[in-house]
Amino acid sequence: MLRSGAVLTGGSLALGGTAVRPASAVGEDSWPMQRFDPGNTAYDPDGTALKSDATVRTAMTAPAGFGNDYLLADGTAYVYDADEGSVIAIDLVTGDSLWTNEIADQQVVPELVETDLLVCRSVDGPTYVLNRDTGEVTAELATPRGFHLGYAGGAEWFAPTVDGRVVAGRATAEEFRWTADIEGIGFRPAVDGDRIYVATVAGVAPEDVNLESPNEMDASGRLYAIDRSDGSVVWEVTHDGVGVRPVAVADGQVYWPRADGTLAAYDAETGDEQWTFTGKGGFNAAVAVTDNAVLAGNDDGRLYGIDRESGDQFAQAGIGERVRGAPVVLGRTMFFGTDDDAVYAYSLDDGEVLWEFETDAPVRSLTAGDEHVVVGSTERCYVIGPSSGVSTGGTEDGGGSDATETGDGEETNRGFLTNDPDSELSFLDDPVTLTWAGIAVSIVGIVMQLIGEQT
Repeated sequence: MLRSGAVLTGGSLALGGTAVRPASAVGEDSWPMQRFDPGNTAYDPDGTALKSDATVRTAMTAPAGFGNDYLLADGTAYVYDADEGSVIAIDLVTGDSLWTNEIADQQVVPELVETDLLVCRSVDGPTYVLNRDTGEVTAELATPRGFHLGYAGGAEWFAPTVDGRVVAGRATAEEFRWTADIEGIGFRPAVDGDRIYVATVAGVAPEDVNLESPNEMDASGRLYAIDRSDGSVVWEVTHDGVGVRPVAVADGQVYWPRADGTLAAYDAETGDEQWTFTGKGGFNAAVAVTDNAVLAGNDDGRLYGIDRESGDQFAQAGIGERVRGAPVVLGRTMFFGTDDDAVYAYSLDDGEVLWEFETDAPVRSLTAGDEHVVVGSTERCYVIGPSSGVSTGGTEDGGGSDATETGDGEETNRGFLTNDPDSELSFLDDPVTLTWAGIAVSIVGIVMQLIGEQT
């Protein structure tokens, strides 16, 4: 669970005071798609967040895969089962399963909603179009194998493939609008204006892609800007370290999280690097981009607040376990999940943990909206909502544990541990440091014991 609290005195992830400008929408309004908008910002400034009084609305055995979030639209959660290749629609109010369609042998991920259609991408390649009311497949597009879809509205989509391409299509048309030749295996593109942006892993075979431990791959990373109208490559940059999560774009800047512990910002027009921030572990979760901040979870057990313009860290929350449940932000509330089998709701106004929820396994998928949070661990899927007004329903195999509300102003720091960067003890927020500190204390104890025996 959350170690040493997440509140930083004089440097918290609380985005209030002089550190932050007033909230306003980033780019387009939020769309019914993964990461909330075409730029993958995971930020909905007008979203209604679940801030307290949380409980499990439903839970089911439907494990989540690495790097694939869920989708909310019109009071319905669209989730997937990574093992069964199923897509499941869940009513947020009742928790009931509306329909389940086992479409393929490998995972099929809900990507976006267009009118009465739900568009999903299979890792095996095909893009499936489902009727939102019934779950029936109404069309199957022969897209090659690959991860995720980018979306630009008007039923215009962009699909990266594992064979070094991005293909562009529109609605359910059988023919691609264009094909862009790039190097490497791409992940969900970000779309902004007349360009799309996609990061790839180059120099590794598709069967050797390691999403859980990407630094073990002998590969390099590429970042491409592609003309949205014809697929021509506008610019590209190369990095020795790879990134296996989607990039984000907002207000003329592209943000690329990478497994070697660097998070870099590039000018969307020219590809010039603006800044690079380095963590103590890999950035193996997608970032959230608000009006002034990039919020990034790291494998070093921290979630960082980074100034969008300068790349300087202005805050951190010490979690103590890898943050692989990518952060999403509704209004002034942030949600994220960890390998410590936990999900947190965090206030960006005062830096308080509003509530925390214990899952049964490491968190891999997460989305939020309409006073609900939908969470996927490597074992199960949970729908968390307000505890008052509606009884828990639709549970397939038990309800899991209730969320624990901690946002009543009580002190969240534990013992002498602190996240205060001005504190002389701030180094103790580092899990690696804590491990060595424990070893050192043990050694000292043994030595003292031997001295005592000799005397």
